[in-house]
Amino acid sequence: MGKKILYLGISFISLLVIYIFAHYFFKPNNYSNVVVLDSGWDVTYNGNLYEDVKLSELRKLIGNSTYKGDIITLKNDNVDLGYFISPTLMFDSRFSAWEVYCGDKLAGHRFLEEYKTGKYIGCELNYVSLPKAFKLSTIQITLMVTEDNAYAYYQAPAVGGYVDLLMYGVYNHMFIYLVGAFLVVFGITFFAVALGFRSNIPEVNMQMYAALMYVALGVWFLSQFKLGDLFIETSGHQTEIEYIALYMVVPLMYMTIGCMRDYLKIKRS
Repeated sequence: MGKKILYLGISFISLLVIYIFAHYFFKPNNYSNVVVLDSGWDVTYNGNLYEDVKLSELRKLIGNSTYKGDIITLKNDNVDLGYFISPTLMFDSRFSAWEVYCGDKLAGHRFLEEYKTGKYIGCELNYVSLPKAFKLSTIQITLMVTEDNAYAYYQAPAVGGYVDLLMYGVYNHMFIYLVGAFLVVFGITFFAVALGFRSNIPEVNMQMYAALMYVALGVWFLSQFKLGDLFIETSGHQTEIEYIALYMVVPLMYMTIGCMRDYLKIKRS
């Protein structure tokens, strides 16, 4: 028992050292070029105007979470886009259709047809290209909410170059990214090896189900933090993938435990 605790302690310390090393030594060179737009927003929530607020404090000002049918408009008049070669806006949308304007020009929109027809809309991390400007620009984001409690908090949008924003997002979720990618790759490899030895032996079946469970957990981690689009094009279905992966974990765990019980019965007999 003492050796197991020692090995677990060594593994945990090693993981912590690797994470700290990666956090400090793999920080993108252009990380500081990304500008987080937390303050200076004029917010219109169902016709009520809140001026010059921080998005991190908006939930307290409104006093409640959002409801289905709410319309939220976020407007910032002091965004400097002249510094960036290909200015891009990154923001999080949850169960919402959205439109983005830069000045009077429509920069992007998504899920408007689904919103009009009442279809399901999930959660996405959105990237919208903005026009180059050498003066302060006005950015307006309109969110049309389709589910209750979609926005219990508000994550501040960020502007920067497109590649810089991608690296910024990966770096901020480095631990999740590494764990999720490892689980997916390890699970696929482990499943392929176990499939090569496919038989009715319980321990082999146990390895196959455990490998599939690792893949499901990895996909859930990545899609939960909106990192799935870095690997595949989800076409706006990242939330559905997240839920399917999460619900697959329980039956796969039961199947793994069932094979483990059969293995222990054979071993004791």
